Amino acid sequence: MQLKVSILNPLIVLFTWTSLVTLASAEPSRVTCREVPDVATMTEKSESVFSGRLVRMHDPIPLGATVAPKDLVLDYAFEVSKIWKGSPADTIWVRAYRETKYNSHNLAVEQDYIVYGFLHEERLWTDPCTRTKMTRLGTEDLYWLGEASVDNLDGRTPSMTMDSLIEQLETGNTATRKQAFLTLVGIRGEEDLVISVLVDRFEKAATHEKIQIVDALALMEDRGAPALPWLLKATELPDSQLRNALAKAFGDIGIANKEIFGGLVSILSDPNRRARNSAATSFASLSKRKEDAAWETLRPALTASDDHQRLGGYETLRLSLLGLPQVETSLLGGLTDPQSEVRLAAARALAVRPSLKPETLATIKSAKDSEESKPAERRNENLIRELSRSLHTAEVGSPEQTKP
Repeated sequence: MQLKVSILNPLIVLFTWTSLVTLASAEPSRVTCREVPDVATMTEKSESVFSGRLVRMHDPIPLGATVAPKDLVLDYAFEVSKIWKGSPADTIWVRAYRETKYNSHNLAVEQDYIVYGFLHEERLWTDPCTRTKMTRLGTEDLYWLGEASVDNLDGRTPSMTMDSLIEQLETGNTATRKQAFLTLVGIRGEEDLVISVLVDRFEKAATHEKIQIVDALALMEDRGAPALPWLLKATELPDSQLRNALAKAFGDIGIANKEIFGGLVSILSDPNRRARNSAATSFASLSKRKEDAAWETLRPALTASDDHQRLGGYETLRLSLLGLPQVETSLLGGLTDPQSEVRLAAARALAVRPSLKPETLATIKSAKDSEESKPAERRNENLIRELSRSLHTAEVGSPEQTKP
C-alpha cells in the first residue's frame, strides 16, 4: 500500500523490509522506509498507540558526554488525549533519535500527535518507520483506530467515523465540507463507500462544491478508478471550471482507455482555454500508455465542425503522439483550416515533431511561402515563425519535445 508523503509531516517516511525486521526486533530505526505499514499492522506491532500534545522535550545525554551524531536522542513528553493501545496514563514519555540519515523528526512542542510506540530496552520509542504523525494529518489513522479505550475528552483528537463525516457534509459550512471531502478520500480500504458518499453529495451540490469533490477524487489517484464512469457522465455538464477540474482528475487518476480519451476529447470543445489545456495535458500523459487508442479517439476532433474542438485537437498533438507517423498527414491538413488559430496550432504541433518526411517539409515550405506572399495586414507572422521553425529543425536535427 502506498501512502502519500506530506512535506508538512517529517515523521512519515518510506517503509522497507529492513524496518519490518526492526519492528519485530524492537530496535529503533535510523533508515528511511519505502512504505509505512497500514494502521492495523502498525497497531499490532506497537506497544502503545495514543494521541496527545507534546508538552516537553528532554535531552537525556549527560552534559559533556561524547556521543556520535547518529546516536543522539531526545525524550518527548505527551499530555495524553486518547489511548487505543497500552496502559492508561496522563503523560507518556517516548524516546526517538534526533535524526535519521535522511530525515529529522522535528516534533514541535504544543502540537498534537498520533504516536505509535514500541519497547526497546524497557523504554517506549518511536521512529521514522512508524505511523507517528500530527493529528491533523492522521485522518486515515483516526478512522481505522476507531473508539479509544481511554478518552480524556479534551477535544484535541476528533472522532472519525463515516457517519460523522457524512454529518459534516450535510450540516457543515463550506470549509467544513471541503475538509470532509479531503478526509474521505484519505481513507484507504473504503474506496467504494467513499465514492458512493461523494457521488451522492455531488448530485445535490452547487457548482463550486462539485469542483471540490472532483479535486478531492483526483487526490485518490488510481484508487479513484471506480469513480470514472460517474466522472465521465459529469463531462456533459456545461460549466467550464468544472470541466477543467474533470480533465485534471482524469490525468491524476491515470487510467488510459477509449472512454477516458473520449471524455477528454469532449472537453477539447470547451470555449475556455484553461479547460482545453487541461484536457490536452491529461490526454498527452495518458496517451503514452495506449497511443493507438488515443489517436483513434482524437482523430475525428481534427475535422470536427466545432472550431474549439479542432483547435483543442491540434493543441493536443503538440504535446502527444509524437511518435506516430500517421499523425503527420492530419497535421498538414490543419494548415489549410479556415480558422487562423487552428492553422497556428497545427504548425506548432509540426514544429515539435521529429523526422518529418520530405514531402511534409515541401508542403510546409509551400504554406510558409503562401503566407509570406500575403499583404502585411493579412499576414500571420506567428504562423510563418512556426513553419520556419519546422524547416529549421529538419535542417539541424530533432526538436526538443514540448513538455506537457
